[in-house]
Amino acid sequence: MIQDLELHRAARRSLLSIGVTAALITINHLYALGPKAFGLGVVLIVAPTLLLWWFKRTRSNVAFGGYLLMNLWVVIGFGLLKGLWKSALPVFAGAPHAHPSSPRRPASSPSGSSSSPTWPRIGIAGSRRPTASSRSA
Repeated sequence: MIQDLELHRAARRSLLSIGVTAALITINHLYALGPKAFGLGVVLIVAPTLLLWWFKRTRSNVAFGGYLLMNLWVVIGFGLLKGLWKSALPVFAGAPHAHPSSPRRPASSPSGSSSSPTWPRIGIAGSRRPTASSRSA
């Protein structure tokens, strides 16, 4: 009996966490998906709820596996891939580090100097060196 009580407590906590996460995912996707984001939110809330209800009633391994897969989809798909890899990592590490499969080079100006985000060409790094064409003029 105590084991069932602990299982129900853990299930409620797990369902609450996936529900809150699904609500945040829905809010995050509102701009990109529009009203379809609410459909995503419904799927992310209703499917785990039904799978957990099925598991609590029947102790089915299929229901438990489905519940675990839904949690993995939320954690890996939305948390690690979209949240970390596509959103947070480019902000903190820079776009070239976030997407190593697409190497990027700094853009070059017509004078041959490269521009980088660290030293913008607006005079922060000092004056520009004269080029050979400007010396001869």
